[in-house]
Amino acid sequence: MGQHGLQLDTYGDNLMSVTNIPGDSFRTRHDTVKTLLNSFCVTSGIRTECEVYGLFKDLIPQQALEEEGCLERGRGRQGLLPDFKIEVPTSDGEPTERLAELKVIGAVSKWYPRNGVQSRRKKAVERRSTGLPGEYRNPLIKLDTKYHGTPDGRKGPLVRRLDSYGDLLCLVVGSFQEASKDLHALLDWLTDAKMRSIGLARGWEGSDHERSVILLNLRRELSTAAAKANSACLLSRVAKIGDGHRLAAKRRVWARREEEKRQEEAKSHWLANITG
Repeated sequence: MGQHGLQLDTYGDNLMSVTNIPGDSFRTRHDTVKTLLNSFCVTSGIRTECEVYGLFKDLIPQQALEEEGCLERGRGRQGLLPDFKIEVPTSDGEPTERLAELKVIGAVSKWYPRNGVQSRRKKAVERRSTGLPGEYRNPLIKLDTKYHGTPDGRKGPLVRRLDSYGDLLCLVVGSFQEASKDLHALLDWLTDAKMRSIGLARGWEGSDHERSVILLNLRRELSTAAAKANSACLLSRVAKIGDGHRLAAKRRVWARREEEKRQEEAKSHWLANITG
């Protein structure tokens, strides 16, 4: 979709697909839901780590950090920065650690096709979930090949570490507060953990009715938070469209360039002084 000359539609769906609007509204929307899910895990007694820093960093050579510009900033510095590392139950009763990635999507045509036929064939949240494992795996395959000499068809150290955590949990919240299969499974695990915690504290197990109430409350709270985050994201982007905002953005770019010039001049002056 083009980024200029779009006409705002009735519900603002096409505005959510534009990438050249400044601001951090998408990250704010994502972090709102992520923080709530993390609080669910903490209060349910499930061991979890949010924003898993440094999980792959020890396997990325220093050479890669110097050559790859993207690896020197943010997510790229760790190779991958999963949203969660969660201890989940298994069929044999022993918990295991799984990596999880959260995505919050808007009602854009990429995930919600307007022809209607494809939409009924596969839900938008599952369509988004399908590509997440590849988005994790492919960058690591490239790093393994380039810096560890891993031949095609073989697993390098980065990919092996990723695989050691099993299948990625794809937690996707849709524009209409629908959830992916993995997110529904996570809410079930959280409910069971909370039931066990309550049962141990009072000395007897809870009923099916009590479980359904806990699960209902988790779903309600998550849906409400996601709806508010989506609305806040849209309103934030609406406020930044139009000629006035574009002129303000140009002024900010000019001010940033002037500051960079001053920093370069100060650096040159300092080098001239110390070198005589």
